[in-house]
Amino acid sequence: MSTRHDNEGQPALFLCMACGMIHARGACEHDRKYQLTKVGAGDWLLPSNDARTLWRLHKGTDGWGAWHRPMPHGDAELDALVEEITLGEWDGWQLDGTLDTRTQAITYALAQRP
Repeated sequence: MSTRHDNEGQPALFLCMACGMIHARGACEHDRKYQLTKVGAGDWLLPSNDARTLWRLHKGTDGWGAWHRPMPHGDAELDALVEEITLGEWDGWQLDGTLDTRTQAITYALAQRP
């Protein structure tokens, strides 16, 4: 059995790890533009694909908290956010829920729409 390839020699279809379905490359709504960034032990940032929302996935005693806030715009807002994270402040974050695993928290965050 032969595998079909696209113009760049990549397989034309692949198993999407986000949803478990077989898609043409780039056809899944789960395709990511951004990646997780670790900011501390059990503390991760995940921008939404539309860059409107910043998710903070934090390991607590009850599981993984899925927190969100609007994406910072400009250097001043970004600097303020970095300072808040460094100081351990949570004032600007809203808790959406707590999930059992980090994978569940990521899946939850990716499924949310503004």
